[in-house]
Amino acid sequence: MSEYQTIARPYAQAVFDLARAGGNYEDWSQALAWVSAIAADERVKELALNPRVDDTEMVTLFDDIAGDRLFDEARNFLQLVVANGRIFILPDILKQFEDKRAEAEGTIEAELISAQQVTD
Repeated sequence: MSEYQTIARPYAQAVFDLARAGGNYEDWSQALAWVSAIAADERVKELALNPRVDDTEMVTLFDDIAGDRLFDEARNFLQLVVANGRIFILPDILKQFEDKRAEAEGTIEAELISAQQVTD
């Protein structure tokens, strides 16, 4: 698994740089979440390993499933990932992107456990 994290690092950094420049962290988070979920599907994994399925068909599959949830830059990024045979690291890219985003925005994820009911 650490190999995937290492491979994902430059991709996550590139997406983070694009998101920071465009001020659209949320758009990228949503797009990466969608393509990561699609890539995690067992049927998609099988297709990705099938030598008869070319890159264009894979991108079209992702695009058809995601629909209008992918904007042009996200679609271009997906094409790059597919062309480089890196579909399997999309979840790692998402995780690293979200870590970088949280650091940039100064946010943390926390879980509150209380013995009594709390209000918002």
